[in-house]
Amino acid sequence: MIIGSYNVENLFSRPKAMNVPDAVGAPLLAAQAELQTLLELVTYTEPVKTRILELSTFAVSGAVWSNYLA
Repeated sequence: MIIGSYNVENLFSRPKAMNVPDAVGAPLLAAQAELQTLLELVTYTEPVKTRILELSTFAVSGAVWSNYLA
C-alpha cells in the first residue's frame, strides 16, 4: 500500500542562474562559488572585503543577467 510519494526535485528551487544559457549562467555560478568561499573565511582582510563587494555587485546587477530575471 502506497500512502504517498514525493518528487524530491520539487522540494528545492533551482538557482535562476541554472535556468539561463551557459554563457550567462556560468560566470554567475562561478562568482557565487567564489563569494561563498570568501564568506566562509574567519577574518576578512581589506582585499577580501573589496572582492566580496565586487562579487556581490556583479551577482545583483549584471546587465546580461537582469534580462533573464523577468
